[in-house]
Amino acid sequence: MADPNNGVMLAYQYVMTNEYGLQLNQPVTQLKKLDERNQIKILAIGKENTKPTKAFLLIGQTGAGKTRLLNAMINYIMKVKFEGNCRYTVKDEIGTMPKTKTESQTEFVTGYLIYQQPGMAVDCNYLIIDTPGLGDTRGSEQQHRIKKQMEVFLTDETFEISELHCLGFVVNGTINRSHAYLKEIVTEFESLFGKDTIKITKILATHTDDDTPAVSKVLDDMNIKADKLYTFDNGVLYCSNQGKKADLSQLQWNILTSSYEEFFEDMLVAKPCSLRLCKEAIKEKMNLERSLLMLKRHIDNKVKALLQCRNKRKLYEEYYTAMRCNEEFEGEETITVKERFPINGRFTHAHNCPICEQTCVYPCTSWSSAFCRCPSGEEPCDFCPCSKNGHEKEGETIESRQEKRHITNEQMRDKYEEAKTNLQNMEELMETLQKETDHHSKQMAIYIKTIVSHIERINEIARNPNRKATEDYLSELISNVKETMVMGTSDASDQHYITEMLDALPEQIDQIVLEVTSKKTSISDRFKAMTSYAKHNLNPFGRSGQ
Repeated sequence: MADPNNGVMLAYQYVMTNEYGLQLNQPVTQLKKLDERNQIKILAIGKENTKPTKAFLLIGQTGAGKTRLLNAMINYIMKVKFEGNCRYTVKDEIGTMPKTKTESQTEFVTGYLIYQQPGMAVDCNYLIIDTPGLGDTRGSEQQHRIKKQMEVFLTDETFEISELHCLGFVVNGTINRSHAYLKEIVTEFESLFGKDTIKITKILATHTDDDTPAVSKVLDDMNIKADKLYTFDNGVLYCSNQGKKADLSQLQWNILTSSYEEFFEDMLVAKPCSLRLCKEAIKEKMNLERSLLMLKRHIDNKVKALLQCRNKRKLYEEYYTAMRCNEEFEGEETITVKERFPINGRFTHAHNCPICEQTCVYPCTSWSSAFCRCPSGEEPCDFCPCSKNGHEKEGETIESRQEKRHITNEQMRDKYEEAKTNLQNMEELMETLQKETDHHSKQMAIYIKTIVSHIERINEIARNPNRKATEDYLSELISNVKETMVMGTSDASDQHYITEMLDALPEQIDQIVLEVTSKKTSISDRFKAMTSYAKHNLNPFGRSGQ
């Protein structure tokens, strides 16, 4: 139906009449894309056509006025007049739970694809993408959820977003001092994008009609990289156009219209920025996270293997001494217990070996081939001797923990006789366990290499890379392993042994990192040098178990 204000042929439905007598209408939308799991949707407004499309992505803090900005853009595009009695409003994608004023009212990442129609103020299609507000009272968990949504939206080919014309950071124009938490939030989300998006980044300051608001200095102090600052006072959008204040409101409306004219004129000639670097930056960060997790598993498994080696030697020696003295024997042995845990979060599955009863590939995701590391082929797995094709794709990981178990003389005798049958002597048992630790040492070197390469590439292409050094990542990882393993054992001797081994590891890893980063050689030569170092210098760590 035609809008009585401007003659635009657009289907809409009546929502309500506000306190000023203005009729609020909601444009009828058609659902084009929907990801219910990640809460992402694209809605189309108007009749589809083949005109070029300009894409905007709006990011901002909760309470900055993103949704009102989006509504103002739509009203401008629809050429709504101040004197008319109708305004457009889009529905907040608020989910099912009521929100407070300090919580984001938008749960979905929602793209509004507005098809150009006769009578509109623009001559092309616009895709305006609204995102959940950052920094609400639900804290870091909410931030991670929104970041996951953004990663999926920007990388999943389902949504067909290959370029942007504007990356708009929406800020409240009334802030007059730097906020550390706001800078932290913006910095974190800037890290999703490649360096080339700086040229399309715009600051959209709301709640102000001042061309040079106080917020501009705050943004300079916060060092937020942007190409241009626009100011909008969207408060007049749904205000009365009658009465004593009508003239003032008309003036404010004209100023607002001029602001959007400037913005959309700039966007009309804006060159698009490909999301290739953005997709690669997200991919590299995903792979860095994956490599750190795999390295942690190898360190964890190596320490467990060494601990088992040490305790088996001690147990057999104690039994052999008791047997020589013709004494009854009672002791404790260390056994490995396997447990399954469901996978939650951004990663969707793991690959588990049913023969070895362990998780060999995790994390893994089904988003696209760029992120998936599903194993295939008959060659042996990196984690076990079985072929990759023999692994099962499952929604849970298999974790191992060690616990002490009381063992009697009779049980020990059976174990001892079995050991004598299967292995000629204790040294062969130790050699078998040593091979396992050597395997983990080699894999540790491989993952350290990949971690270094991911960090180097992130620093090359990311708009706001995390400047944390490789050693810092690994130090945090080792501390986490130490805390988990020490808490998981009640034996003071074992706790001391675990601490001693892990305290020795950072210095050895630092040497590997130095070998990798200090030489400007080919990847192949760097890898050979590193694996050679691991073979000769990680073994002292392994020999500490003997």
